[in-house]
Amino acid sequence: AMGWLSLTYGLLALLVLPASNAFRSQDRLNVQLTVNTNVSFIPSHQDFLGLFNFEVGPRLLAQSQHQLYHEACIWMPNFDAWLVTSNLFNASCKCVDQAVLVSLVNFRGGSTLLPELSHVVLMANGGTTDFKGGIYLLSQGLGTVSGGIFHVDSTLKHARAVPNNGQVLNSPNDIVVDPQTGALFFTDPSYAIEAQGFRYTHRNGTSLLRTHGGGRFVDVDSGFEQPNGVVFSPDFSALYVSNVWKSEWHLPHSSGGDGHIAHDKRLTTNQCYVDRYDAIRSADGTLEIYNRQRFFELDCDADGYPDGLKVDEMGNLYAGIAKGVIVHNSEGVRLGTVEFTNALGVANLAFGGRDGRTLLALNEKYAIALQLHVAGVLGPYQHC
Repeated sequence: AMGWLSLTYGLLALLVLPASNAFRSQDRLNVQLTVNTNVSFIPSHQDFLGLFNFEVGPRLLAQSQHQLYHEACIWMPNFDAWLVTSNLFNASCKCVDQAVLVSLVNFRGGSTLLPELSHVVLMANGGTTDFKGGIYLLSQGLGTVSGGIFHVDSTLKHARAVPNNGQVLNSPNDIVVDPQTGALFFTDPSYAIEAQGFRYTHRNGTSLLRTHGGGRFVDVDSGFEQPNGVVFSPDFSALYVSNVWKSEWHLPHSSGGDGHIAHDKRLTTNQCYVDRYDAIRSADGTLEIYNRQRFFELDCDADGYPDGLKVDEMGNLYAGIAKGVIVHNSEGVRLGTVEFTNALGVANLAFGGRDGRTLLALNEKYAIALQLHVAGVLGPYQHC
């Protein structure tokens, strides 16, 4: 199905940078990563620089002439690698002749394409661990084919669609799982319809949803412009969701095959924030999500848009943004920013490695590993 795509790319072996590559300038720590990419650690709080282990990185794990390193970013312990999905190929057409490729980024360097999985999970996007070695991977759908959720086993050879009772989804973006009940929480914005042009059918609204008994998807909150990243706090007492939209992304005629846009309001303002919900477990074990509050808001022009979200064992929240990675503590205080000077941004990121202390930042054409002194959570290295 993707034979028309001629894809060639070079892989760069793992590069561990010595301390001599790091230098301080104007209260920031700078590391030369490639000829055109510096990594700058810019503290806003005294706790920021102490999070990172500068003796072991940053490291460039893989690079490509294409934007292969964009979304998903799920640690796969069986492969000692992260599963990632690409940005859109042929995106300029704003049509169904677009494609997404799935690949693995190896902890020791290099990446490998997964063409079969790319074909089965149509327009793959975000994903998460199932806490058993496998993953859940989101499909955005294509044309009149609905988006959906796929479970992929630990070998990456078997993928099955999660039952949905025939419900139509827009373009699912990111997903997390409650390991106690197996419930899935995921975001369903309408980027594919209203900004990217490769979907023609839709559901009403753009929502945070969850799976429910009987193979149903139910709304948790439909009061979003475009919900994007989603992650639980380490103790599952809070849920974070990012809301991301730029008014200029709106297609002039963003309608599907039935002549209706995905929701009943035209998005005319930029949205650059993360909200926090309280999560409480009911008597039957179900996580109830309520009390939505603003956690932090960014300057859309100065900082960019908060996309993928991850947390560490201390409760710090890491968000991919246009400049790189921004970190807030559990109280919403901005700790600092990791900026990449190549202006490619970071759509998603994930902890990994056998101790969970390596944070992979997907910088579109580069997969960059940041080493930390703290471990991430909500991954296979955490025993649940």
